[in-house]
Amino acid sequence: MNPDPTWITPQLSPLLWRKVIGVCSAVLKNAGVTTLITMHGWTESAFEDHPEFETLQWEDVPVLLAKLPALLEQRQKLGFTLGKDDWWLMGQTNVPFELLCCHENDLHLKTTDLNLAAQFKTALAVLGVFLNAVTATSTPPSTIDA
Repeated sequence: MNPDPTWITPQLSPLLWRKVIGVCSAVLKNAGVTTLITMHGWTESAFEDHPEFETLQWEDVPVLLAKLPALLEQRQKLGFTLGKDDWWLMGQTNVPFELLCCHENDLHLKTTDLNLAAQFKTALAVLGVFLNAVTATSTPPSTIDA
């Protein structure tokens, strides 16, 4: 078995990103997660022009799950854009997990917690977003509009 199974969504529309973050937060809360580590990576938005960006890029920033919406709003005021900037949400259930809100406009999940992955798949499917397992022969999923 792959030590770090990975799942990925199709590309997401800007309107869908906020809903996806809400669904992810709900899944993590139901899994008992209370604290996350966030980290900003690559950017393709005005965020990189903000003076604070340099101090946030590649730096672990702990946040309570309940405070994630406020943190997202604060970062968006700095120019951060879901789908144009990398933003990792890392934490632990019974094993570590990593969500990446990718600058390529999709969502990635890495974890060996197959139950958590199944919960994400079910919850995201309600939005019409499909979380697909990545294999050596996977093809990139198409864009989802909402």
